[in-house]
Amino acid sequence: MEKISKNGIFRDAEVVKYQLLHFNSKTNYNFIKILLSFHNYRNVLIEHEMYFIDTKPNEKRYDEGKSVKILLNPDFNHPPYFILKDQKVSWNVKAIIFKVLMIIALIAYILGLYIYFYNKESYDFGWRFLTFMHPIVFSGIMMLLYILFDMILMQGLLFKVNKDERILFAGRNAEAEILNVSQTGLTINDQPQVMFQLKYSDYRGKEHIAVYKEIISLLNIVSIPKEGKINILYDEKNPDKIIIPKIF
Repeated sequence: MEKISKNGIFRDAEVVKYQLLHFNSKTNYNFIKILLSFHNYRNVLIEHEMYFIDTKPNEKRYDEGKSVKILLNPDFNHPPYFILKDQKVSWNVKAIIFKVLMIIALIAYILGLYIYFYNKESYDFGWRFLTFMHPIVFSGIMMLLYILFDMILMQGLLFKVNKDERILFAGRNAEAEILNVSQTGLTINDQPQVMFQLKYSDYRGKEHIAVYKEIISLLNIVSIPKEGKINILYDEKNPDKIIIPKIF
């Protein structure tokens, strides 16, 4: 985020929607969600939601219709794709201290186990009583494998690139012809997935046929266009990858 604040691409954004999610009476901070409208890397007008803590709610900086300044990440292959120009981050010192103390306690516990079993089972033969299947060795190895797996999994979840968002921020726009619209049969939380088959021409004039799938609310299912033209964004390097920013 510091890198983006120094090298980010400046944009003006308009607050389209504002929603208060939580008010902290102790700090007088608001946890809010806003929908911003701004131009992406290709100067295509897009909309995107963001969640953050407003430390100065009395100033009403993010009311609907207000203009805010944002910075786009110059490297659009990695999130976050943009930040607010005045956005600040800080370390959670209490959480860091707690985690350090937990690590120290865990190390002390493991050392205590080794000392205990050494005094109880070594019988003056040193550490030769330890085998791979000894409880403190085997369980320790399994714990390390679990921690390693958990770290890799969490890193993948936290820093996984959302391909749709990448196209939203770096994609080119085009007008596509609707060839077919149908339900795939998949539902998530009783909301159906709809598949769009579209034909469009890229900025070079080359024609493409692409498929886009989206989960649609049952309340909006009747509003889905079945024919005609629709605006899309596509990946310049992989034109088969598209998104429909606004279906309705």
